[in-house]
Amino acid sequence: MKLLMVDNSPAPGGSVHHMASFANVWHGEGVAMRIIATHPEFFLDRVPIAVPVTPLDVPHFNDPFGALGSVFEPVLPGPLNWPFSWWDYRRFARRVRRAFGERIETYAPDAVYINNLNLPNRPFADECVARGLPFVVGALMIREFGRRELQMARDAAAVFCISRGVAKCVGEAAPDLAPESLVVTDSGVEPGRYDVARNPAIRAGLGVPDDAAMVLSLGRMIEWKGHDVLVRALGKVRQTVPNLWFVQAGGEVPEWREKVRAIAEQVGMADRMVLAGQREDVPDLLAACDVLAHSSKYGDAKTGVVEAFGRVIAEGLAAGRPVVATRAGGAVEILERAGCGTLAAPGDVDGMAEAITSYLTDRSLATRDSEIGREAALAYEEHVIGRKALTALRRATGIAE
Repeated sequence: MKLLMVDNSPAPGGSVHHMASFANVWHGEGVAMRIIATHPEFFLDRVPIAVPVTPLDVPHFNDPFGALGSVFEPVLPGPLNWPFSWWDYRRFARRVRRAFGERIETYAPDAVYINNLNLPNRPFADECVARGLPFVVGALMIREFGRRELQMARDAAAVFCISRGVAKCVGEAAPDLAPESLVVTDSGVEPGRYDVARNPAIRAGLGVPDDAAMVLSLGRMIEWKGHDVLVRALGKVRQTVPNLWFVQAGGEVPEWREKVRAIAEQVGMADRMVLAGQREDVPDLLAACDVLAHSSKYGDAKTGVVEAFGRVIAEGLAAGRPVVATRAGGAVEILERAGCGTLAAPGDVDGMAEAITSYLTDRSLATRDSEIGREAALAYEEHVIGRKALTALRRATGIAE
């Protein structure tokens, strides 16, 4: 089987890890593949060196959500906005289709995997349809999808949904989709990678005292991830646990980072908050913390983006760390399936503070959930999930090998 994979993730987060996990397993199972990515650098050291990862030579292809603001955001007030946005999108789409068509002619793939169900990826789907080339699209978000995005789902041989919550969201938005076309494919991790001893140098490098209580948050620092809720909660936790530190690791949206800093000043956490930026030593960071907190703050797609899966939660379980998360989307599925961790209502500062405090003050509770979590993480073993997804890919596209 020859496969072209497409990714337009704007940051090196869960969606990149998700596709890289598939690529690793599928390559090991004998699938020949090439990857087209807006940011090839995100895949460095994440996929086999034998898998080429390249962009398309199309203006703005490396930043469709930023440089193409006129496509996705108003450029002129009033009724003039729509024609200008639509014209820019059509021009971008034509260029993408032409460049993608050339790749298809050169590589002659049997099928295409498109990693994100979003508008900038629609030209890839349209070119596949025009050529009669089967494709599968990954749905990695719980949000309100647009009409053109949903048509992309209808045209696909299957929609690989990263959680049951995503499958429900897409299915409700497009009720004419056949239920069997919505395939739930969790995101795989390598549990053994997170079984590491605490390294004192990690805390020292962050400036966190060895005897402090450390709460860790992993993932992109963006509004819907709810760092404002978490920092307010930690301000309350510190009243009970004075020697409390907070470390946030992940890419940042500068405007949101500054808002979170301001909130930290208000609640007395500014001197105990470390914004570590993008890190590649996630297993070591997890080993260094006492609690992993995941604070995505929306529970309804009509309000804001809902956490579709929460890969870092599975990573936290694998590392044997107590997890506090939001009762919404994929977090609920992971922790209820695991039988450990604590869920707080979306945006519930007091509930999150209480849950974090419980783990920091009741070591028997923390130890119990740590042990349960390590065992539960085995359900997300990368090769098991990857092979199931490959079986579903072959079944959907009708390509046996």
